[in-house]
Amino acid sequence: MVSAYESRRREPSVETLRRIVESAGFDLSRALSPARSTPLHTRIREHRNDLVRSLRAEGARSVSVFRSVARGNDGVDSDVDLLVDIDDSVGLFALGRMRSKAEEILSSPVNIVPVNSLKPDLRSHVLAEAVRL
Repeated sequence: MVSAYESRRREPSVETLRRIVESAGFDLSRALSPARSTPLHTRIREHRNDLVRSLRAEGARSVSVFRSVARGNDGVDSDVDLLVDIDDSVGLFALGRMRSKAEEILSSPVNIVPVNSLKPDLRSHVLAEAVRL
């Protein structure tokens, strides 16, 4: 079972994690700390409403961030990866306009990824880390 946790195929419950940590001779402590906020994350938070409104005008039903921005480990050279839920009728030109509008609003490079274009082997991982705006 531990190998499943180590390979990230499974996540232990807090109680299971406590037992594993105690069996190694340690105590598990829980504490809340403020989330790390990067300049890119701050820009997204400040412009969230404009960003979502602009992408909805082009056919996005929902907008989420994923990858480095969602994990909080984005850096100065990071781009913004946006996951959009769109209808099948939304075409490449609309996706291009979404990208242009998002880059203008955020002043950063943006990748637009439609949910329906995710490959099955990546889909669950991307959806698990995505943070809806």
